Amino acid sequence: MLLLSFLEIRLEALLEAMSAGLIPVVTDIDANRPWITHGKDGYLFEAGDHQDLAKNIITALAGNLPVSLLEQKRAGLKEIISWSSVAKRFIDIYTQTIKEANSLQR
Repeated sequence: MLLLSFLEIRLEALLEAMSAGLIPVVTDIDANRPWITHGKDGYLFEAGDHQDLAKNIITALAGNLPVSLLEQKRAGLKEIISWSSVAKRFIDIYTQTIKEANSLQR
């Protein structure tokens, strides 16, 4: 999975690709760093550096990442982005917001 952007606002493509077990090769930007540990569960390359990009694509295609680590990451991401997990977080935030609003009215 290649992600070549200099600025990423929506990470759905990256997270969905990783949860499907694809190995990401993505730009080393703030939005991608929390999700990728370079050389462990994907590859980060310097934005605009085509040689760094090529090196990382070749490395990714060599298949040197431990399958067990990729599987752990995939399972963790599926839990984070599943509908039930997202809905639970939404309900928790909504409930907390209601509690705080009620306490301000007293």
